[in-house]
Amino acid sequence: MSTPLIGSVVERNPSNAKFSFKSQSTPDPSTGFPPVQHRSKSAFARAREAARKETATSRHQQVPQPDSISRNIATESHSDGNAEVQNVDNDQSWRKQMSDENARRVENMSQAEREEERAELLERLGPGAMELLKKIKERREASGAKPLLEATQESSDNNAQTAAPETVQDVALTLHAPSPEAPRRPLYIDTVQQSSPSRPNSPRPSSFRSATPKTGRKLRFSSSPAEVHVYESQPSSPKRPVALLPPPPALHDTTDGSTPTISYDASAFLKNSPSVQQPEETDLNSPDTQDQDSVEDEEEGSPEYIRKRYFPDASPDNPSLEWMKGKAKSHASESLSASARYNLTGDVLPPNLSATLPTHLGLHHHAGDQAGYTLDELLTLARSTVPAQRASMLGVLGKILSRAYSSEYDESLHGISISELRSRILAVGVEALTERGSVGVQAVHVVWTAVVGKNHAEEVGSSEETLRPLYAPEGESDPFGLESIIPLPHFLRALTTQLHPSAQTLPQLSLVQILQIVVHLARFASAANEILKTPDLLPSVLQTFIVSASAPSPLAITLVSLIARVSRANAKSVIDTGMVDTFLRFVLVAGSHVGHDGISFAATAEEVGSLALLVETLGLYNILGRYGMYSHIATTTSQSLRDISHIASHLLESVPGFKTRQNVLQLMTRFVVSWLELLETWIVCAIDPHQTTPPHDLLWSQISGLGWVDDVLRLRRQLLESGDMTDDFQLEAWSGVRNVLTAWLEGWRVNGVKGGEKERLSGMKEVMDNPAGLGEEEAVLLSATDRMATLLEGNITRNKLREISRLSAHINSALALVYQCAGHPRSHDQPPPPSTLPFFESSHSRIRGVCKQLLEYTLLETPHDIDFARPLTTLLVVDTKLQAQLIQNPPNTGDPTMDYLTQTAALLPILGPGDEQFALDLVLSFLTLASKEFFELKWQVGPRLDEVWATGGLALLAPFLENAIRPSSHRRRSGDDDEVQPDVVGTWRPTPRSISEATTLIVPPKAQGRPSPQSGLPLMRDWPFVPLNDLLRSGNSAVFRNLPDDWDKSETDIVRATLLLARMVQGLSEAGRAQLMRREEVVFGCMKVFMLEQGQGSASSIGNDSSTEVFRDLVISALMEQLIEPFKVRRGVSDSSSRSSPARSPTLEQVGLPFLGSTTPFYQFYTDFVGLYDSISFGHPTFGSLLIPPLAMHYAIDYRRLLWGDYSHLLRSLTIEAPDVIGDSPGDWLFPAESNGEMIGFYVKALGNPRVRLRGFLRWVAVHHVACNIWSDLQLLGDVGMEAGGRDRAKGQGYPMVKENPKAPGQTLLLAVLGNTPLEAVREVVLYRYSSVQLESSLDECVNQTGEWRKQRMDWVQSWAPPNLCDRLRGLFDQM
Repeated sequence: MSTPLIGSVVERNPSNAKFSFKSQSTPDPSTGFPPVQHRSKSAFARAREAARKETATSRHQQVPQPDSISRNIATESHSDGNAEVQNVDNDQSWRKQMSDENARRVENMSQAEREEERAELLERLGPGAMELLKKIKERREASGAKPLLEATQESSDNNAQTAAPETVQDVALTLHAPSPEAPRRPLYIDTVQQSSPSRPNSPRPSSFRSATPKTGRKLRFSSSPAEVHVYESQPSSPKRPVALLPPPPALHDTTDGSTPTISYDASAFLKNSPSVQQPEETDLNSPDTQDQDSVEDEEEGSPEYIRKRYFPDASPDNPSLEWMKGKAKSHASESLSASARYNLTGDVLPPNLSATLPTHLGLHHHAGDQAGYTLDELLTLARSTVPAQRASMLGVLGKILSRAYSSEYDESLHGISISELRSRILAVGVEALTERGSVGVQAVHVVWTAVVGKNHAEEVGSSEETLRPLYAPEGESDPFGLESIIPLPHFLRALTTQLHPSAQTLPQLSLVQILQIVVHLARFASAANEILKTPDLLPSVLQTFIVSASAPSPLAITLVSLIARVSRANAKSVIDTGMVDTFLRFVLVAGSHVGHDGISFAATAEEVGSLALLVETLGLYNILGRYGMYSHIATTTSQSLRDISHIASHLLESVPGFKTRQNVLQLMTRFVVSWLELLETWIVCAIDPHQTTPPHDLLWSQISGLGWVDDVLRLRRQLLESGDMTDDFQLEAWSGVRNVLTAWLEGWRVNGVKGGEKERLSGMKEVMDNPAGLGEEEAVLLSATDRMATLLEGNITRNKLREISRLSAHINSALALVYQCAGHPRSHDQPPPPSTLPFFESSHSRIRGVCKQLLEYTLLETPHDIDFARPLTTLLVVDTKLQAQLIQNPPNTGDPTMDYLTQTAALLPILGPGDEQFALDLVLSFLTLASKEFFELKWQVGPRLDEVWATGGLALLAPFLENAIRPSSHRRRSGDDDEVQPDVVGTWRPTPRSISEATTLIVPPKAQGRPSPQSGLPLMRDWPFVPLNDLLRSGNSAVFRNLPDDWDKSETDIVRATLLLARMVQGLSEAGRAQLMRREEVVFGCMKVFMLEQGQGSASSIGNDSSTEVFRDLVISALMEQLIEPFKVRRGVSDSSSRSSPARSPTLEQVGLPFLGSTTPFYQFYTDFVGLYDSISFGHPTFGSLLIPPLAMHYAIDYRRLLWGDYSHLLRSLTIEAPDVIGDSPGDWLFPAESNGEMIGFYVKALGNPRVRLRGFLRWVAVHHVACNIWSDLQLLGDVGMEAGGRDRAKGQGYPMVKENPKAPGQTLLLAVLGNTPLEAVREVVLYRYSSVQLESSLDECVNQTGEWRKQRMDWVQSWAPPNLCDRLRGLFDQM
């Protein structure tokens, strides 16, 4: 082994020899020149060689002597004394030199210069500087009366007479005890060194050997147990040994039995020692006698005592001594400091408690008087190099975060938001995640608390909630802030390091926490993909918790299920790696572990654990079956599945006995539901074997003889006969049974002979013709319906939505079974109407009422509602299909076609991802039922309506709507391989088409918003205008690329059909009122019609005649006028029911964002729209009316500046009157009054320009804003008439309601009006006066008013105007 470059580091006592500077090179006496130094030898080597020579020389010169205490001490002290004397000589010489130089400078200064210097010193040092300098000088003179060398010599002579100690104890006592008369700051000159050198002493023990003191403090260890005393002023810590200290000074003199008071003065304890003789001389470094008296008067330990004792020359207000004063004591009434303090259990310490806690608790780790640790201190200590300290602080941080989750978090108490608290603590835990021992255990616990948190009991490993990934708002991909601390792949590799079987050192609890962390991360799609790609992570999990575990963990199976749900590719990887085969044993041995008789009432841990493993395994197989994968296992394990069906049957009999054991009851419910859902999925896979992966993986002929339906029907009979079950269990069990029967009937219809008539009739007979116990099934359905109706009233919270989703799933199972039975005959006559089916007769009307409530509730207002809304939308789809059945079998009252179209129009905008096939079916049915006869019966749309139906009616819109619902269908046919294929979300209930096309079973985060009309479901509210989007972008439209070659429809035909569809949706029943198109959506849709003419050449690209613009077509013009008619001002009172609420009505900028995108602002679209009107409109009234809405005061001033300034010549053609304006009220354009000077100039210019001839509503707007900036009485009435919606909009946009200048400086503006506008305009501005009564009227009524205000205005004009101007205006004011 090679010798290390650097040897051991040995601590040495500092040298006491006098240091002196030497020349680096001594001249050679023979030559007079320094000796030659070769560079081959370094300076360090030369210095070391010289030191060895000096040591050897000194050793030869000294006589060896025994190692004695007296000689060692004397030698050390003598060296110290010489150094002190030399330092004192240098100090005195320096002081004398500086004093002489200062005296010469003062003598050479004039009196003025002296006064200037004196003033400068006083300014710098304060008013007490002179007295301070005087005291310093006097003290220096007093201390300099006897030089230090003299004092040392005298002290040595006196101490030489001191008797030598006789024992080791006496030596130890002598080393530390000054005399009673000694000053409190003795010079460290030991008395032992003056003992006779002729008397040798035995060597001292190592504990008594003297060393040169560094801090003035000396310790001794008593060899007598009698001298050890335990102080009882504070209770001893239970975790630490009691301290051993010398007894107090009066311990042996205490007569009253009380415990003596603690004293920190060592001289008081040694004052009466007879073995120590005190020197008579006073230490030269101590304060004077007067200061010593004042020190003794102060309370020992107080800041003033410390200052006088150790810093006598310092001023009491010296900022350098602020550390002695400490912090003021906190009281209960004081507020908490900015940094909260925590104890070792993670609780926040109140200020009063933090200031009074004793120090032995371990919370006073700092110099302050406040107990506890701040968060910054804990984070710093958690990065300590001491493992025990690091582990302790990580444990405290975990407790802090856990307590923050377990109760309502008070940000003001902690001084930090809970998200920031979690991020900072998580960062520390991640740093220590790969550590071993206690540090690694605590780090895992910290990360587990931050990631899993308070939800571990409810979410990790609990039923369906674990399998439902919850996305953060706005699709946040880093919900826990991990990416800001460490990349997710690195984090997962760190977890893999701790989980790998060959390197496991953590306890089982920490390993389980790591598994829970991974499971919780797998709830997010991006993290689940990373988990699958991380090498050795999943194999380590399976090896640790499944293969080699004595009690396998169901969480490991849950993790695989979560990963498989994310994508079809993940599910394939799970199968290819053989993970799924690992869990097959839990199905094969389920009967032997649980028993055919079900779970006993004792429910042992082995039975419960085996059942939990079986539940998770069945859930994983169900997920794989939703992709059409791994379904062959249904035939491979057919006998084991029959055993499972017997277990489920016997479990139903055990349910009443487990009402008091909720955890076992929930597990039993999950088992029954998982088994029934798996049977439903495998039946759907067998319906069309071409849709499975691989094809024909499961055939209908294979499962038809397995007896699954017999087991399910037997389970149904048990549910009917057993009335002593919990509501939750009955809801889940009934839903599963009906879903299996529905899939079974559909399978026989597809694969059976003659549509499976024989088999279907046998199944329906069991469902429909068994009167025994039907009341129980109907009671459960009615109860669920009533509970759901109650929950839909009022505000819908997340918890309410969760319960509504569960109840809607139960109702949906009943409706689906009814639809399956009603859609096919029981005999060869005709299908029975759904209202005559058992358990549905009395509940039908209630279910219809609940479905209407759902249509009025906006399901997709918040991002996190989509996943819970899927059962609701599926329920509405099935209910709508039943409405279509009623069209063929109409009841005695009502209009089924109208009801069906109304519900369809309201349902389409709320269908989400996964409902694409339902949406396509509804759209095609909608377009088919919208016939010419139906239109003529309900609405009058103007002339030439026959031309629309002659060209195909609404059916020609089917390709455009299909592309809007499912964009991927056209992209696949287009053959563009370079385009990214969007995710296809599987349906909520499996279908043959879904298991073939689905690429994921979860809703992607991007689908939680409405980013663009090309993103598929959910559709925009203005979905009837979707074909216009493809017309405006026909060059890159997927629809036009995939139209057949014989397509001969013109642009006019498409626009006619589009507007007719929009008119139909708008005119439907009020049942879907919440989903009807709003005003801004209709306005923007009509704008698109006119924008079709932008950039048109000599011929249309779609075959339209270029000589006639599309918007001039009579049918199109009539339809657009009918679309905007309900939103005009004159309809504000008579038809307010169809108008949008101002509080919820969006702006045109918001409505146009999905179509225009973030790169094209609506202002650019409006600029092109105005330019197009200028070039081709020729005063088209509908075209002109669409220019007015963006001029409202709640829009940006740029829109008004564009039309009133840049395109002011268009104002002459905009003659629209106030009642025909599209909006809530004229107040939207009148309030708040315009305050921009440039816009007011535009208004005056428009009123005075004879070529503009401003008329109608726009003239009213110009007069209003000009008059409001002139007359003070209008400014005081600034918010009159705002009740119609203008006030809310103005306040929301931050506009001033009233001009805040009481002097009303409108003189210049009035002169401009008088000098630049005709008499009529002057009269309108001068006499303009509005009130809430005339707000809905016209400009003429606002001008022809009388009142006292006329005289007030005239008086104001006379106060500053010349007489001729007053005469001119007086004539106007006198008019009646």
